Amino acid sequence: MPKFSSFAGLGAAFVALAEELHHHKLAAMEKACTILEDDAKDAIGTYRYKWPQLAESTQEERARLGYAPN
Repeated sequence: MPKFSSFAGLGAAFVALAEELHHHKLAAMEKACTILEDDAKDAIGTYRYKWPQLAESTQEERARLGYAPN
């Protein structure tokens, strides 16, 4: 554990630590958002999250336009 010879030194260490923690917090948030974005992109067009089926009218319209109904 570091020893400080003054309160100013201790304060400077706290400021440096706060800046370092802020950097790590931003990096973690960026990683979490990337994971969420990738998962959301992978889920598009699936029923992975037990979403309700499309309405029958929507399925009919999709089929009429040449797409898979669901």
